Amino acid sequence: MNKNQLPIIIYLALGLQLSVELNPSVAQAETPTTLDVLPEPIVIGRPPDQTGAGTNAQLPKPRVIGIPPKPSRKAAGTRGSCEETTLPFTPVLPDPDPEFSGLTLSSYPTFWFYVPYQSDRVKLGKFSLETSDGLRIWRSDFKLPPTPGFVSITLPKTAKALDEGETYKWHFTLYCNTEEDSESNQELGSVSHQGLIKRAKNIPSPLSSSLDFYLKHKIWYDAGDRLAEIRQSPQDWNLFLSTMKMSAWRDEKVSGALYSTLR
Repeated sequence: MNKNQLPIIIYLALGLQLSVELNPSVAQAETPTTLDVLPEPIVIGRPPDQTGAGTNAQLPKPRVIGIPPKPSRKAAGTRGSCEETTLPFTPVLPDPDPEFSGLTLSSYPTFWFYVPYQSDRVKLGKFSLETSDGLRIWRSDFKLPPTPGFVSITLPKTAKALDEGETYKWHFTLYCNTEEDSESNQELGSVSHQGLIKRAKNIPSPLSSSLDFYLKHKIWYDAGDRLAEIRQSPQDWNLFLSTMKMSAWRDEKVSGALYSTLR
């Protein structure tokens, strides 16, 4: 080393030491970091705790959808409709759904209904029966009895008989004459039901018209053939109504057959 350079080196060393003492951050910035602090990991799939209950927090219960409602015996109605009654107008069947298909053994079956109206409230009833293709077999108008009760309509021998194994559609509509209609001369309101009936195939006819036989084989349309007689036996009456899911109608009377007003 040149002797002339030694004072310069000593001067630089003293200058560097003085700079570090006056500004310590310079040395600290150059000191390597031995531990890096990483951010907390994000956990995917666990909902945030908003209640402070930790892992015991209750999640909302899933909403259950797709459960069909229980069928209603309330009849379909038009504008104005008919007056509300405690017991509705209904077919005497376990299920009043329009797509419910009941059986019959008869080629000329009987249809039973409960009508809750006084005759002065119902102008007339219209019943029709047609094939699954929409071909009408029979149609008629009826006058209702004076008081509410169970009524029946029988397919007459003049109509085409039901074929075995075939399904048919029936419609029964009541046209009601309310006080509002009579005063304003408006179009009559109406309530209606419709359903399916199938003539059973390969079911032997019973030796006697036993209620148990009809209920066992679900021959709903023929079960009421002796309804007036069944009404006289509390045991049979309760069995019949409970099977038809109509126990609320226990105290209602049987008015009987309706007769066509068309000649």
